[in-house]
Amino acid sequence: MTTITARAAVMPSVLILFCFVSVGVLHAADSFTIGNQTITGLTPGSSTVSMDNDGDVQGFVLAIQHGAGSPVGAIELTGFDASGATLVAGAELVVGELFPADSGATLGVVLDATSPFSGQVIPIGVGAEVATVFYQQSGGPVFDEFTCDICFVDGVLNDPPLSNIQVQVGLSIGAGEGLQLNCGTVTTAVPSLTVFDIAEVSGPSTVDSGASGNCLDVPVLMDNIQPVQGYVLAIEVSGAGEATSIEASGAATAAGVEFQAAAVLGGGTGVTLGVVLDFLAPFGGQTIAPGAGQEIATVTVCGDPNCVDGTSETASLAFVDGVLDDPPLDNVAVVGGFSLNPDLIGGSATFEGVVCSGGTPDLSFICAGSDGPASPIEGIPGSTVDVCFYYAAETNVQGFQLAVCFDCNLTLGEFSIDGSIVDEVGAEFVNYSTGNCQMVAGILLDALPPFDGQTVPPTTGGDPLLIGCIDVTIPDDEAFCDACLDVEFCSGATGAGDVPIENIMVIDFMSIQLIQFIDCCVFVAPIPMFIRSDCNDDDKSDLADGATILGFQFFGVEVACEDACDVNDDGKVNLADSVYLLNYLFKFGDPPPAPGVDVDGADPTEDGLDCEAAVCG
Repeated sequence: MTTITARAAVMPSVLILFCFVSVGVLHAADSFTIGNQTITGLTPGSSTVSMDNDGDVQGFVLAIQHGAGSPVGAIELTGFDASGATLVAGAELVVGELFPADSGATLGVVLDATSPFSGQVIPIGVGAEVATVFYQQSGGPVFDEFTCDICFVDGVLNDPPLSNIQVQVGLSIGAGEGLQLNCGTVTTAVPSLTVFDIAEVSGPSTVDSGASGNCLDVPVLMDNIQPVQGYVLAIEVSGAGEATSIEASGAATAAGVEFQAAAVLGGGTGVTLGVVLDFLAPFGGQTIAPGAGQEIATVTVCGDPNCVDGTSETASLAFVDGVLDDPPLDNVAVVGGFSLNPDLIGGSATFEGVVCSGGTPDLSFICAGSDGPASPIEGIPGSTVDVCFYYAAETNVQGFQLAVCFDCNLTLGEFSIDGSIVDEVGAEFVNYSTGNCQMVAGILLDALPPFDGQTVPPTTGGDPLLIGCIDVTIPDDEAFCDACLDVEFCSGATGAGDVPIENIMVIDFMSIQLIQFIDCCVFVAPIPMFIRSDCNDDDKSDLADGATILGFQFFGVEVACEDACDVNDDGKVNLADSVYLLNYLFKFGDPPPAPGVDVDGADPTEDGLDCEAAVCG
């Protein structure tokens, strides 16, 4: 659109350009006509101005005003510009101006205004589009339809006032010379100020750790033509599923929700949510801006965990007014301080079929230590331990995808399938990456010719089998002592890449996500701190410790720290330790090895001796 310029600077030149000689010849075929248009709500609209002319037109002036039929200030002209045949002819001067106080606009056009003056014109014709006027409703919410005129006006707009004319053969043709001026209308339709729309979602079933079944997230969307200050949702769930939660999301959380109240009702047969964007001081006026298809909430719907092979099941979600909660709630959007009833469109959640047996699938990923699927993972600060992953399945498995999130205080090392069933069978594709405190791995048993169908076996009737392990280093910081640092299966992890990876098993060439996850954690064990040779735990080394060593070996005397009794640090407590201590104390023998007899310290030697007196630092 041509930039609207200031009236005082431009219009005098327009007047000079259009001071043509008026003639008294009647041109009944010459006319300007404004088209009729309907607009909805605050959606911008436009009307074309068309022209009939029985001679070539060298230029024209248009002056229009909207008037009768509209509430005061309800329609606002936003622009007036050349279009259609005017642009095709190559108009060299186009000057438009708005007059808000008069609800009007003017447009002056000269086809050939600059050298080399090649004589551009709009040729003789009927109904040629020459200009477009732009407008929109203004003010607050509009609740009634109305129709207003947009008419040509002579001698009203500008100073000096302009009249509507066509210029043919250097002569101006206006209403006095027979130029017909045909008004148009703008009709406003009652708008759907707001639409609530529940999405239709389908996908592989997944197990939500906090729910009893297979769960999908269903977005609730909104179309709004005005800023929304808050809203209430009341949604009923029926069919093969139940709702477990609802919360604000998307555009709502981006705008800054300061209050929300959510409820799950009737055992999951309904959910309600009330949201206020600007609820707290300093009351900055947060709203959800006008837009289409904006996510404002998410409903989590869970299906029946007992599935049937190859089938899909659907849960229906529908907005209901005056049914849910006490007192019953209606679905509303708050606009300009008013509660509006939006148009309501329901949706669904379809759970795609998965491989099952006996109704409940026996598929699990297990995180545990290297000594088996039930073994803990622990180490002292600064040590490196193995975090291992196992599977349980009641059928042969062709491959695995692993997506695992680690506490970011753990340092991830190398992933290996050495010693696993995957290694034993001979997996032909193994790849992994780590990054962002995540590990993703892909393992396919049969990935290379001659494609002879390698799989790993079912585990029915036996323990879960090892897939692989990754070594992780515990932070060398006593602040983590006695903590358990989480390791969790987290579908959607990316590792060092950009592609979200789901946790799946490949069974019969299908991606199966209906898997139970057993997470784990890395326990940061207390560091065994002791004085070497302080066998009786009295904070000193003397003859009594030699006696305690003999008592432990021959008379069943209990000691708090076997490592402290291992005076010679050979990994055993026996008669030699008593002899070593007596030699040190009375015969100038070598002092006991680190941590020594002076201060508490950790054993630098790995052995099988326990130290019950271990402390965190």
